[in-house]
Amino acid sequence: MSDLTLQRLLEHGFDFLTFGLRLILSPTATPTDTKVSVANIQVGLELLIKYRLARDHGLQHICLTGLSSLSTAQIEANAEAGAIKTKKFEWCKQAFVAANAISGYERDLIDRFQRLRNAIVHFGVELPREETISGCAHVILKVVRRIVEPEADPWLSRYLPQDVYQTLIQFPSYVAEAVDDAYESGKDVRLCFECNNETLTTLPGDDHYCFSCGFRIFTEHAPYIDCPYCEGHRTAVYDSLNDDNGIYRGKCVSCEETLLVAKCALCEVEVFPEVFATFDGKKWYCEECYELVANPTVHRTLRDKAAQRR
Repeated sequence: MSDLTLQRLLEHGFDFLTFGLRLILSPTATPTDTKVSVANIQVGLELLIKYRLARDHGLQHICLTGLSSLSTAQIEANAEAGAIKTKKFEWCKQAFVAANAISGYERDLIDRFQRLRNAIVHFGVELPREETISGCAHVILKVVRRIVEPEADPWLSRYLPQDVYQTLIQFPSYVAEAVDDAYESGKDVRLCFECNNETLTTLPGDDHYCFSCGFRIFTEHAPYIDCPYCEGHRTAVYDSLNDDNGIYRGKCVSCEETLLVAKCALCEVEVFPEVFATFDGKKWYCEECYELVANPTVHRTLRDKAAQRR
């Protein structure tokens, strides 16, 4: 199957998902908007599951009997002519589960969302907007991410328009679900330096993952340490891959203060030269062991930064 056909399925799925989210996240959303929103999110979910099945097993896998024997080129030609018919969502969902693409729990989340959709769309049940968004959040946080299996994070910002993405990751009921997922799935939950939600956790694979925005990075590449300014516990993070003569730049996600961090070569303790290290008039030394903590060429930068803070 051509990459273009797959890309269309993926884009169409997120088009419906985006339309639904934009409606329901609006502060002026009406009960009618909620119905239309949930219906569109359901369609988006169906298309994304069909996208995943087609990606893994070929376009024939989601076509009705009679079309499944056609070549990929013939199926694509029929699709362009509007003469293609795909299998019902229930079959696709069962096939998706059977292929171990999602867990039984995630399948239950889809079923729960379908019941929510049926109650709102078919029977006109008016649920609180927060409750409805909470139901949508489950699907987005767990199922949609599993479907697209992003190669790069944060994945949500790649697929949603910036305005919808920013509104979603700040919406209380969505964030609440993300916080719960973070505490249930990992350890050392802390503020994310991408979205500033308390939804970044350390997963068993030893990498940081944010359940709100989808940011992921190895813990060794972005170590969290105590902030010397607001004294926040493990609220400051620095980029360990960007070594500037032994100095690393970082930021506290709590007080938003920028940091210069040096790692002592002798005792391996992270120190903040402009705050805690000892300065003898020429060089900074580690307060723990009095080892030189930075290349002399960066001392002027440290001295100037320290002077600015006084």
